[in-house]
Amino acid sequence: MQDLKPQDLPIGIQDFEVLRQGNYVYVDKTQSLYRLITRVKSYFLSRPRRFGKSLMISTLEMIFKGRKDLFENTWILNNPKAQSYNWKEYPVIRLDMGKMDSKTLETFNGSLVDRVLEIAREYQISLREPFLGPSDAINQLIDELVRSKNARVAVLIDEYDKPILDNILDEKKAEEIREILRSFYTIFKSQDGNLQFLMLTGVTKFSKVSIFSGLNHPDDLTFTDEASGFLGYTQEELEKTFMPWIKNLAQELDTSVEEQLKQIKLWYNGYQFSPKGVSVYNPFSVLLLLQHQYYKAYWFETGSPTFLMKLIKSEAFNISDLNQLKVTEDELSMSDILKMEFIALLYQTGYLTIKFYDRKLMAYDLDYPNLEVKTAFTNSLLAEFSDAPGGKQVTLYTDMMKAINSGQYENLFKALKIFLASMPYTHSSKMNERDFQTVLFLIFTLMGYRMGLEVHTNRNRLDATLEFKDQILIFEYKVNQTAQAAMDQIKENQYYEPYLNLNKKIHLFGINFSTEARNIDSWMHEEWVA
Repeated sequence: MQDLKPQDLPIGIQDFEVLRQGNYVYVDKTQSLYRLITRVKSYFLSRPRRFGKSLMISTLEMIFKGRKDLFENTWILNNPKAQSYNWKEYPVIRLDMGKMDSKTLETFNGSLVDRVLEIAREYQISLREPFLGPSDAINQLIDELVRSKNARVAVLIDEYDKPILDNILDEKKAEEIREILRSFYTIFKSQDGNLQFLMLTGVTKFSKVSIFSGLNHPDDLTFTDEASGFLGYTQEELEKTFMPWIKNLAQELDTSVEEQLKQIKLWYNGYQFSPKGVSVYNPFSVLLLLQHQYYKAYWFETGSPTFLMKLIKSEAFNISDLNQLKVTEDELSMSDILKMEFIALLYQTGYLTIKFYDRKLMAYDLDYPNLEVKTAFTNSLLAEFSDAPGGKQVTLYTDMMKAINSGQYENLFKALKIFLASMPYTHSSKMNERDFQTVLFLIFTLMGYRMGLEVHTNRNRLDATLEFKDQILIFEYKVNQTAQAAMDQIKENQYYEPYLNLNKKIHLFGINFSTEARNIDSWMHEEWVA
């Protein structure tokens, strides 16, 4: 591999000063930031984790601190359109809520107050203690900064929702933390005249009646076309900035640059944050790919969504919703931190993204953004059900695919039974029809098939379907009954009827799952003939 210095890849670098002084590669986003700081003064932006929110906050901090020396060869310093910017220094309040100790309400309140006092010391100002709480402390800090510096204050808040998400499985505690934050953020409304700029970022996007009810409505950039490329890498940025590393990757894998560009796009592109906005790459995964020179689910592995997996396994969410992915914009925003909608949560955390916008219906079609997320997310969910080693699972998937393609369904169910036998007793002993349906859905998803769940017909709702170019597979499940009972239900409700005019072979499968055996104990197959 050729030496790519003097610039290094900025893996894990979230501090703009460190990035620039360390001569790391910088994807120049200053044109977008210039538009923000010279227009509206209050903004909110929601994006998935590790998408560059902290670096954006750090870059804004350096702009408001007047650190012109850090912006050599960037748009904001070199472009004639930005020549009027005066680089005036403003006092900056930067709060990273992800660094607050939220183990208890007392430690959380204490962390907020300690950070306010730390900023006060940085600016050599004194505040009146004791405080009535974090809200009193931040209110005093803004007043004193304006008075001592004779300038309005820039407030930059990163991960505004992290303390709540860290406690999301403890409903009472999450609600109490929300109320602390609501009171804290309300201060920025009363101090509006003393603020030069306000930016809040986070993963989740809640309606204004939740955390922001007391705050002046920030300009919400989350779904705007303009902000679609603010974070992440566009195709142009990827090729312009990282081509030397991409050429090295192609050399390492003995393929062409064009082939590697296709693979990088397949694995890490696909995030669409607005109807007509630009599609972007996951920056974290791209950097690690170019550093390590092999493809892997880098982003997913850095933060397995434990709370999400637990919620999915609970009765709160239904995995079948993953096949009903046409939603309105309101449905992509959660109404309340304690009433999380499954699809909205998956979208906001980066596991689903916009694929199409229907203007007539004013509705979004969602799907997995790329191969990294689809395979890693499905594998992670499946791991919650199975103890089978990864290598064994891959072998079973291969056997199932061969069985489906060849019509040897005995081999399909043989592999399914082996997989189900790998499920831990503590889970399989409690397994119900929905769990069984979920496991099959995840297995077929990993095999690359699109499985329809709980498909509505004019008579009833069938459990699952698989549709191929020349055939339809219809599944009905029972628990502690018989495969014959499942097959009878298919025929009685004529679940095959919607597919009769498709000129495809229709295969019917009745399946019974035994909770005592913790496995499929019987199955039936018939090819429907009119």
